[in-house]
Order: sequence, then C-alpha cells, then structure tokens
Amino acid sequence: MRIALTLWLASQAAGAASIHGRVVDERGTPAPGVKVVLGEFGHATLFYNAPGQTFTATPGVPEAERGKYAAELSTDAAGSFDAKGLAPGEFSILASDPARGVGLGAARTANGGAVEVEIRLAPPASVEARIEGIPFDPRLNQVELQPLSNGANVEYHPRLEPVPGSWSFRCTCLPPIEGWRAVGTELVLDQDYRATRFSIPLRAKPGESAVLSLDASSRAEVSGTVSDAAGKPLAGVSVIARSLENGAEIGAVTDAAGRYRLLGLTPGKHALQALRWKVRELAGCGNGAQDVAQSREIEVPLADPRQADFRIEGFLPAPKVGEPAPAFEARTVDGRPISLAGLRGKVVLLDFWATWCGSCRLEIPHLIEDYARFGRDGRFEIVGVSVDEDEELVPRFVSSRGLRWPQTALGPAAKNPVARLFNVNSTPATVLVDPEGRIAALNLVGEPLAKKIEALLAGK
Repeated sequence: MRIALTLWLASQAAGAASIHGRVVDERGTPAPGVKVVLGEFGHATLFYNAPGQTFTATPGVPEAERGKYAAELSTDAAGSFDAKGLAPGEFSILASDPARGVGLGAARTANGGAVEVEIRLAPPASVEARIEGIPFDPRLNQVELQPLSNGANVEYHPRLEPVPGSWSFRCTCLPPIEGWRAVGTELVLDQDYRATRFSIPLRAKPGESAVLSLDASSRAEVSGTVSDAAGKPLAGVSVIARSLENGAEIGAVTDAAGRYRLLGLTPGKHALQALRWKVRELAGCGNGAQDVAQSREIEVPLADPRQADFRIEGFLPAPKVGEPAPAFEARTVDGRPISLAGLRGKVVLLDFWATWCGSCRLEIPHLIEDYARFGRDGRFEIVGVSVDEDEELVPRFVSSRGLRWPQTALGPAAKNPVARLFNVNSTPATVLVDPEGRIAALNLVGEPLAKKIEALLAGK
C-alpha cells in the first residue's frame, strides 16, 4: 500500500475545519473524477463494496449535524477535492476508481484549521476462489471475503461474483490491504447464529491476482459426535478445527443425531472446538448467550477416532435477573482500577459495545443523556465494556465522542474476561445492577432503560 500523506494546520482560529485533498494515480499524476468519501472516526463509518460503490453512515448523529462528520465528493479536473464545515476530529478518507484503483488516507482537523492531504491510488488486487468438496446449500450458506484488519472506521465488504450453487467466487477490485480471509458460514436456524464452514487466510497484493484453491475431497476427513452428560445427542453445535500451522479453519454443524463431518483438513495439529449459541434477545451484532464451549488439541490423521467426540458435561450459565452480579476487577483505558465491588451502593450500568457496531452508536446519545440526567449526585455509574479486537481504537473513539464514564478495553467478546463472566457475545448488550449488587435488568436500551434506572434510584 502506498499512501503519500501531508498534513498541516493552517489556522488555529475558532470555527469549522476543512480538508483540502489531492488524489493521484500510482505514477503521481492527478486523478480527476475519482469518488472520495470521508468520515470522522467517532461519528462516521466508511463502507467499501467496489470502486465507486462507497458510502458513509453516521448512526446516532442527527441529520442536521451529518455534514460535520461525513462527506461524499468527487475530484475535479485537477484531481482535487474540498470538504468544508467539518468538526474537529480524526477523519478517514477513502478514494476509489474502477480503473485506477483505491487509496486510503487520514487527516486530523482542529477548530478553524485547514488540513491538506494527498492520497495515492494503488492498483486493485483480485481474488479467485475455487472451493470444492464441501456441500453448499444456497438457503443456508454464504461466503464472504473479510479483511484481517479493518483499521480505524473503514469497513470492507467486497462485492463477489459467485459461482451459482458453489462456494467458489471471483472478486476483481480489492482495496490496498494484503491480508484477507475467505469465510463460508451456515445459518443454524434453531439457534439463529452463523457457524463457520471454512475460514481460509490469503494474501492479495495491490495490482496482483491471488488464487485460492481448496478441494476438500483430496484432503483428510474427521468425523465425530457431540452429546450431553447423559449421552443425548446435541444438534446445532458448530465444530471447528483450526490448523495450528496456518490458521485455516474447517467447520461443520451437528445434525439431529449429534453427528458432524469435517471435510478438507490438512495433516498436522489442530485446535478442535465445539461451540453453540442461543437466540439473542436484543437486535444488534453477534450472537446470543453461549451454552456449549469445549475444546481440545488433535493431530490429523487421528490415532483414535474417539478423539473427535465431545461429551458436554455442563452447559454454560447465563446471568439472570435477581441473581448477584459476578464480581470483576479491571483497568480502564486511562489506567485506573475499577471493580464492581467498589461501586456497591450505586446503580451500575454495564454497557457492552464496540466501535464498529452501528446499533451501539445509535445508543450513545441515549447513554450520554442518561449519564447527564442520573449521574449528577454520584448514585449512578456507567461502565463501558468494549469488545473491540483492536483495543487501541477505544480511547480514540471515547475521546472523539466525549464519553465521560469509565471505559474498559479487554479484547473481543470470546476472550474478554468481563464479557465471559456475563456470557455476552453480542453488541449492544446491557446489564443493570442495583445498589445491593444484584442484576436488576438485562438488555434494556433507550427509554425502557432510562425508566428502569429512574425506578432503581427511587428505591422501587
């Protein structure tokens, strides 16, 4: 990826900020007619589907304020663009053109400041994936190409050209990011979650074509069963084998008899996992409470076929209203210790969220209002529990949005110790704790949450 970036602040006077940019092709020649989208890190998300098919979203931002945080423009005959009337903040910039490629940039604005930036387009990469030997059902299965790292506030959803009735696809215009994963999933209807069928890493360098080829029929197979402590088969369980050598994953879903087959494994050591989630209670991103989680290490081919069988001795508990809230200790993003025991006597809201979650952003204005309304006398506190993969994004986002309550950043939900205590696998999710340390409500948002906080503070 080649990005030439020059920034300077031309003025410190109070007032709206502006970004003046120039887009050039890979030879440094000005590129007219290129679509440019930009968005402030804490308020806007940039979406990329294909060159020219890019847009911005500002969930939780009033329409009248949108122009301060996002813009969609085109370069003029000199390859230039101007975005004016911007708020101070950290802006991501995405320039794209079907013929000349894609470029990424960033700029930090200040009150009354003018920022200049140059973005160099990189030739698009392409990927052709040929995946055979794993059954495909168009009613349940889907395939995606996902970046290994999105970075700040840019989301990539490359447009695929699928081969009908197959996992295979072709993607012709990737942005200048080398690391990707081809991910195939299956919808588990009864539990309403997507189980992994395969997840294969690949590299696609700008200007080059990458080919991913997997013929599962020519590789090893592992089959087994999943049952409960009484030997009853468990259906709808996702079983995944992850290679400890290259990170590739092959998965399957157990049938009504608790059976599964993993097709397309490479010889060597794998981490074998059995996972299942329930239907989630609140609309948003992710899964509901997890009830099955077991893992072991295996070596393919198996010395004993029984190594692939799982006996689930107990299901994972989920928090319930009226129970004591699990105790935890952590550090906030600014290094301060925080514990649930230390907040005893207050009404405490645990807010599980992520910077990339649009539904979480929609809730932020309500949380800001709740904190201003109920937090003035010290009897109410919010503790933010980010489940971002990139923990460094969290303090930047918090600063951009002016969030004043304590925030923690302890990793994604699958590894986050606080999320695991409360069996939280999705965002947004909320746990409201009463002054005695008991769970008073789960997964309330908006006005119902505000009313419950008010009732608890009134002793009801």
